[in-house]
Amino acid sequence: VRHDAETPWHSHLLERQPVVLVGAPRWKEKRLRFPRDFNEVPMVLPTLESQMRVEFDRRLAAGGVRPRLLAEVDDMAMLRLMAREEGGLALVPQVVVQGELKRGELIITHRIAGLEETFHAVTPIRRHPHLLVTDLIKRFPAASGQRRE
Repeated sequence: VRHDAETPWHSHLLERQPVVLVGAPRWKEKRLRFPRDFNEVPMVLPTLESQMRVEFDRRLAAGGVRPRLLAEVDDMAMLRLMAREEGGLALVPQVVVQGELKRGELIITHRIAGLEETFHAVTPIRRHPHLLVTDLIKRFPAASGQRRE
């Protein structure tokens, strides 16, 4: 959220998660090099409101390639579903598809170095913050200034 005198909200960074490209197991055989080999590769991407999408697009543009956009999705559950069902690659935080990876429904085709998604808790600004909420937020490494390995 915007942080200024007019906005009665505070954004707490909870976590940073690596962003990966995932697809059905058959993508393992393709051996695409990122970003060079991504011209016309079918993809499901987050919407342009997502910072990870903006950075991903910047990297593709720097490589001079344009994938074939199957869909733009603003919901992580829908990204997971489309990654499994649509046949293209999907850009997602790795944590979002852990179950599908463990079950072999999806595979990671590329780890995008330096690209991560951030997760925040948004709370109202209060003179006396709720102790339980404050305690929960502090349990996340990023909120307490630590880095999770």
